[in-house]
Amino acid sequence: SMQVVEGEVDVYFQTANNKWDTCAAEAILRAAGGNLTDFYGHQYFYNKNAKHRNSTGVLATMFDHETYLPRCGDEDDLVRANYDG
Repeated sequence: SMQVVEGEVDVYFQTANNKWDTCAAEAILRAAGGNLTDFYGHQYFYNKNAKHRNSTGVLATMFDHETYLPRCGDEDDLVRANYDG
């Protein structure tokens, strides 16, 4: 998602990763005016009770976030992403 902040790419998405992979980058992205959500447009939370896995995908953009939501991944990707093994 740092590539989004730097203007190298318009959008970043990944089917799954962990909270520690997105926490700092999301803070920087949001401070720069960007947005990071799951594939359904829901924000991630980083409190002590939050699950460690970002299991519903990660979408980071600087502009037009809602435009990318229906395009980033399919149900099969999300099923694979939910596997914690």
